[in-house]
Amino acid sequence: MLDVLVRTPAGKVARRGLPIFRGKRAPLSGRLSGKGVRYYLSDPFFKFWYRFVDPLDQRSLAARAQWQRLQDYCRENWPTYTGRTLEDWFLARYRSDRQWDQVGPWWDRRGESEINLVAVSHADKKLVFAEVKRNPERLDMQALHVKGEAFLKANGALAGYEQEYRGLSLEDL
Repeated sequence: MLDVLVRTPAGKVARRGLPIFRGKRAPLSGRLSGKGVRYYLSDPFFKFWYRFVDPLDQRSLAARAQWQRLQDYCRENWPTYTGRTLEDWFLARYRSDRQWDQVGPWWDRRGESEINLVAVSHADKKLVFAEVKRNPERLDMQALHVKGEAFLKANGALAGYEQEYRGLSLEDL
């Protein structure tokens, strides 16, 4: 719930929760409760706003007309922002494919192993592990295999499934 202060018709200030802006993510085959949950902004416009427009540092740079420093900040943070947006796009693409029963990111409890996209087809007994990067040269398939093994160790019931490892980038759009 994103808490927002609003003025009521009687002129008083009240706190209202706006549930559409924030969501919870659990690792694939995890629960939406407990320590492993991650919160995120679900609305893409708010993601952009709170990354580039609203932070106090950026507002103060704009107020002081320090445009070069503001441009430098945006250029530095653009690759990270668009990389996460690309991950969200591939997750939505795989979720829309009816072949997959479960699609989502996965991470271990310690946060040491994280896979951008895991897709599971129980009917075909197939798993896809995918790493998403803007630049395909930065894909590390060997590291993805290690993370896939960690996933299988944590999810032993899927160990007999056929495994496929993919590197996804802007070229795969």
